[in-house]
Amino acid sequence: MMKVSGLTFYDLSILLEKISFDLIIHHPDLYMRTVIQGWWLFWYAPVYWKLLAFPLPGLASFLQGFITVDGFAWQAAIWSSW
Repeated sequence: MMKVSGLTFYDLSILLEKISFDLIIHHPDLYMRTVIQGWWLFWYAPVYWKLLAFPLPGLASFLQGFITVDGFAWQAAIWSSW
């Protein structure tokens, strides 16, 4: 972009910042939709852990169930906000 526009790194950064703010101000609904989608994708990421890391077998089972229920709760909260 610097090569095509002829702007320096800093001038291009300022221009892109201005464009970003203008888009957010004129299209807040699209911005919020993107924020929510990004938030959902972040929290929807799978949780990887080893069950053998927990000395108590009951604790590992409880946490596995809790993580599953928590994932569904986050999804329900996000989808209900649409």
